[in-house]
Amino acid sequence: MKIFRWVELLAYLAKEILLAALQVAVYAITLGPRITPALVKIPLRVNSQSGIYLLSSMITLTPGSVCIEVEDGKMLVHVIHTTCPETVVVKIQRGFEDRILALLGEAK
Repeated sequence: MKIFRWVELLAYLAKEILLAALQVAVYAITLGPRITPALVKIPLRVNSQSGIYLLSSMITLTPGSVCIEVEDGKMLVHVIHTTCPETVVVKIQRGFEDRILALLGEAK
């Protein structure tokens, strides 16, 4: 049922927001390792306007990341810290995008 997909997506978003907020707080409070911000291009598998809007909103709601633009089937995202941009792509695709695809019934 669609309601379960919504619950799963929102629970995942809440978990990601909490974990990212803690990580950003650690970056702000400690004098530990320096952050390495990056711009990452993410190839989109979601096709609908509503799916793209939902994905970009969830990325922007997550502390430490912001969607900058969507163009030509790619989303440009700024992240506060990453040592491997490919990891960011995989995490967003397997986390948010897979759940959005399932919710909207779009093919992967």
